[in-house]
Amino acid sequence: LTEISEAEILEMMRLKTGALLSFCAETGAAIGARQEPQKCSAAQKLAAFAEACGLAFQLQDDILGIIGEEKHLGKNIASDLREGKRTLIILRTLAAATQPERAFLLQTLGNRQAGEEDWRQLTELIKRCGALESTAALAEKYLHIALDSLDDALPESTGRNHLRAWAGMMTKRKV
Repeated sequence: LTEISEAEILEMMRLKTGALLSFCAETGAAIGARQEPQKCSAAQKLAAFAEACGLAFQLQDDILGIIGEEKHLGKNIASDLREGKRTLIILRTLAAATQPERAFLLQTLGNRQAGEEDWRQLTELIKRCGALESTAALAEKYLHIALDSLDDALPESTGRNHLRAWAGMMTKRKV
């Protein structure tokens, strides 16, 4: 687990969700402007907006996977932990944890035999280490990057306001 870096996790998120949203935004803007994406400044800025939104979305998704409500998410809380997923939250917890806490995390993460009490303790460890808060702060950073790109791409308009509201939902959503 320690072989993976924050930069690699963020790149995976960018390629997973950021690239998809970026492509959609850039292509839609270029089609609307009837230009090739490379020649459309607004399309490139909207691509940057959407990519940053994708990163904010993925970070919030990881947070919700630990502290969200199962009835709203439609999946089991701690399913990422049970599956042993290497997330930014886990990496940050490892960095802040004591040696015994790290050992507990590493023996529990992805362990199909771990019980509900183990998952509760692991969740508490993640909270104590501040990994949820620091990940939420990073999601907010990406939201601000997105909004700056959006403001550079489009003039004040109802459409831009709708996109701003959509972007805000990336870090405020509960499901």
